[in-house]
Amino acid sequence: MVPANQSVSQRPNRQASEPFDRDDADFILRSCDMVQFFVHRIILALSSPLFSTMLSLPQPPPEATVPDYATDGRPVIEVAEDSETLDLFLRLCYPMVDPPLVSFPLIRRLLATAMKYDAPSALHSAKKALVQPSLLEEDPLRSFAIACCFRLEEEAEIAAEKAVIDDRVVGKTCPEIDEIPAAAYHRLLKLNRTRKLVDSPKFPDLQCYVVDFADVSPFFQPCAGVPEGHGRTSLQAVEHPFDASDATLILRSRDLLEFRVNGALITLASPNILQLAPQIIQPAGAEGLPMHSLEEDSVVVDAILRMCYPVEHPRSLEPAVLLDVLDAAGKYQMKKVLQVIRSSWSTFIEHQPLRLFFAATQCGWHEEARMCARFLVDRHEVRWIYSQYVSVMETIANRPYRRLLLYVDECSKAASAAIKLVLDNTQSRESCSNCCARFPTALASNTRLPWNSETSLRLLFHRTLKSRPSRTTLLPTTAVAKSFLSAAVNEPIPLYCVKARCSAARNLSWALAVLESYGDTVEKAVE
Repeated sequence: MVPANQSVSQRPNRQASEPFDRDDADFILRSCDMVQFFVHRIILALSSPLFSTMLSLPQPPPEATVPDYATDGRPVIEVAEDSETLDLFLRLCYPMVDPPLVSFPLIRRLLATAMKYDAPSALHSAKKALVQPSLLEEDPLRSFAIACCFRLEEEAEIAAEKAVIDDRVVGKTCPEIDEIPAAAYHRLLKLNRTRKLVDSPKFPDLQCYVVDFADVSPFFQPCAGVPEGHGRTSLQAVEHPFDASDATLILRSRDLLEFRVNGALITLASPNILQLAPQIIQPAGAEGLPMHSLEEDSVVVDAILRMCYPVEHPRSLEPAVLLDVLDAAGKYQMKKVLQVIRSSWSTFIEHQPLRLFFAATQCGWHEEARMCARFLVDRHEVRWIYSQYVSVMETIANRPYRRLLLYVDECSKAASAAIKLVLDNTQSRESCSNCCARFPTALASNTRLPWNSETSLRLLFHRTLKSRPSRTTLLPTTAVAKSFLSAAVNEPIPLYCVKARCSAARNLSWALAVLESYGDTVEKAVE
């Protein structure tokens, strides 16, 4: 390890290979792993505006005792890149044949370096390498993900088309997939749903897969709409207890309503609100209470103050208000407000469960995020969940969104899998032995239906449970349950069963017990 007080000229260095070892070079780049690259000012100045600016700054004389000069008097610039990345980057800048770029990690580092130094020639070569045929064949999803990390629209579309046509999207992953914007992944899945087989335009006897970008691209879009909270109707007036005559502090909202509060209580609730909210210099003759200006509107200020005060808390908040309250509570470190919101989370999620799922993940609230995910599965079909988009997906990383979709898929698989049922059906005790065998109290989902030997319970419910993996799917009021109940009731009672009290009512009781047990089993499977 090099001592912290040791100058760069004293540190052990290695020399880069040709052509970065020439004596006519006029300055030195030193990589993070202490390799020295002798380079030419004019070449880097032309290749990178950032280097051009850096090298145009006045330099101290070589004889000055500073740690940015080599022993031969040439200036030294230390950079954060390792020697492998820096070597390839410089070769892309120099007037020489481009080196082969065949590694995803290396191309990613080169893209980052080229963008950092604003080097268009190196950037062009790295972008071209990202979608070269060999890498697209190797892993088109990874090419897409890296393109998304750098918001490269053209390269993202090329890689996305290849990944979808080769059926390498659903169920696939790569190291960078969780880093891309959630919206980009959402659009990739949307593109995947357009994949279809058509007759080849070049070879009439063959078919090929095509995709449709019409409702998908561009992959990178700005957040739609106005910021949350803007355009919201302000409170008409400040209400009790924020109109107190014995207040010691005034907090003014963005829409100029003044909340008269107790300063000691506010500083207990928030350790930094007075530091973050600038104090307003009041004109001569004012009542003299210190006044601070908040960035939040009156609706949000009223909500966060009520959650801090020993008064009744807001029973419900619109999703947009709730999100702004969350942001304010985080900014002002109001732990009490966050506690109140978490304790009432289940009352907030009905209207915008996906948006609140992302809010919970951003707060690190795993149980609340799971609550939102479960709500989505309970109330909506899988394809509806996949189709949903909220503007925050443009800026949030893909990891929570992809985990949500994995959870939805696992629920779908679990709910539609083969299961065993045990019924609580007391009426079966009054049935004859033949009917007890036809309508058993212990059965598997693969058991054939008494009235249709070609269909099982699983075949009957599979498609519905796969698309909506929830016990609510099997409630007696749903279409698939009504069909099942109707078939059970209409099943003819054999003549030999009449004296044994076998009846349509007994059949209905059995079918209801099946639905209840099946629903309970599905509920446990998706937990």
